[in-house]
Amino acid sequence: MDKERARHYLRRVDGDVQFVFPDGKTAGSLEELFLVVASLDDKGFYHHVMQDKNDFSAWLHEVVGDAVLAEDLSRASKEQAVALLKARLRFLREHA
Repeated sequence: MDKERARHYLRRVDGDVQFVFPDGKTAGSLEELFLVVASLDDKGFYHHVMQDKNDFSAWLHEVVGDAVLAEDLSRASKEQAVALLKARLRFLREHA
């Protein structure tokens, strides 16, 4: 992973493409997504993740551009998602 790509994935996106949660919280970066997802209860998490959809994965792919993390999250449980997000943040920070 080159430095430029890592920084791109870690960037904060504009407000009009931020991830918006039902309670009004928003995530405009991978770090913010990690913090909010980690704080969600199961009901909040599974509002965005069902058998046929994963809003977090879609946002990471379409907005952030991180296809690797998007694919990893596509079928993850809440606990797995938190661990994957944390590990990806650590990896990207090491390469930024």
